[in-house]
Amino acid sequence: MKNKRIIYLLALPILNLIVLMFFLGITESLIIVPISIVLLYIFYLIKISKKYKKKGLNILFILSYLAILFFPTFHFISYKINENNYYLSDYLKDSANHRLENEKNSNQFNTFNFDLIKNSLSNENDSTLNKSEFFKLKELNYLDSIRLSGVTFKAISDSTYNYKKYNGLGGGGIKPPKIYLTVFKNNNKINIIYSKNNTIRETLESYINSYNSFYERSNDVKKEIGFVDFWFASISSFKFSEIIPNTYLTKSLWLFQSIISFILLIYISTSIPQLKINKKSKD
Repeated sequence: MKNKRIIYLLALPILNLIVLMFFLGITESLIIVPISIVLLYIFYLIKISKKYKKKGLNILFILSYLAILFFPTFHFISYKINENNYYLSDYLKDSANHRLENEKNSNQFNTFNFDLIKNSLSNENDSTLNKSEFFKLKELNYLDSIRLSGVTFKAISDSTYNYKKYNGLGGGGIKPPKIYLTVFKNNNKINIIYSKNNTIRETLESYINSYNSFYERSNDVKKEIGFVDFWFASISSFKFSEIIPNTYLTKSLWLFQSIISFILLIYISTSIPQLKINKKSKD
């Protein structure tokens, strides 16, 4: 019976996370990590606690799940289904446009670079595009050069080709520098974040995919508003938020969420053990 209860408790957030990941991109899915850690910690508290089990920590877990994960997910999915379910302030839209502008500058998104990368995929041969760690620079047909940037290089040469291999830096708590695949063509340079395990083709395709996503979001700024925005707005019950529920359904959910949040705060204040400081009497 105990094990069944544990399974039921864990099934709620796991199922919720699976549904949420369906609506999220790869980058935004990272928000799931801290949420999962919080829920697992609450579950761990319930499981190991013997002294305070009778005070209803299972209910505390369910209330926490509703506040931390369920309501933000429900609001976000409602927004994805119909963007008019929520009012977005002009300030929030300006903030989203600012994020897009930073992304554009950081990733060098423009039509010229997009066409250059697209032509590179069409005109370079497979023997070059399918390489990962070692690059045969003299095999290039369309591009002037491809290099790795942002790290220390070790040059290796033979009578036919020049190779470049990176020596990763880091350790001792120091974050290693970013690695870029730097593409050169007609004095134009494009830096694309590179993963050691990716091929040149995969790196160039990642630029194309990121550009298409950026272009779609820049044409409709509402698509830039993501789960992170809704999560922060929701856990505060939309107090001081730039996102406001805008229909009877979402407003009703907001009201119910506010009640649950209030009960959770009361429950925490009455169920969590209080620290008591006993003063020693002087003789």
